[in-house]
Amino acid sequence: MRVANKSIYDSVTFTLGNITEDLYKANKVVATGKRINSLSDDPVCLTQCLKLRSSLANLEQLGKNIAMGRTWLNAGETALDSINDLISDTKVLSIQMANGSINATDRTDAAEVVDGYLRQILSLANTEVNGEYIFAGTKTDTQPFAFDDEANPTVVTYSGNDSPFTVKIGKDATVAVGRDGEEAFWDTHIIVDDTNNGIGFT
Repeated sequence: MRVANKSIYDSVTFTLGNITEDLYKANKVVATGKRINSLSDDPVCLTQCLKLRSSLANLEQLGKNIAMGRTWLNAGETALDSINDLISDTKVLSIQMANGSINATDRTDAAEVVDGYLRQILSLANTEVNGEYIFAGTKTDTQPFAFDDEANPTVVTYSGNDSPFTVKIGKDATVAVGRDGEEAFWDTHIIVDDTNNGIGFT
């Protein structure tokens, strides 16, 4: 899905680049008054130019939306990749702890390592872009994830919602750039929780 969204952004950006120059030229004619000084000079052309000016303003806003959306998608991809790396490390540790020769001290050490992984995952799940949380659904001003007990982080509460945050990239086109964090990280929760139980970390 992330790749598809990026393809859409690239396509829209290319299209905007092709048409913005002509719209800018039309806007400049209106701004300088070199061709039209009053409505009576050329009312039809003036009306068209004013419409083009409005279209240019809309395109500029869409360009800003696209840039913001690309930043969100990149930040989300980076966070998810980092979380996947932590999950892989957690799985490796779980396999090591399944060895019958592992003593209590080693299990305690492993539990501390997993505790660190949990805290890193939580931090990544609370990734922000310009002060807005990208895994909180549409509640972008609310920190989505928090431990119920900071000292013993076995339960995580989600405070976002299940509505992906979208941006407008065309007249009738929107793309989801933020995600429902609960859905995005449910599998992560299961994997880490199972690993905790496997090494005696609860």
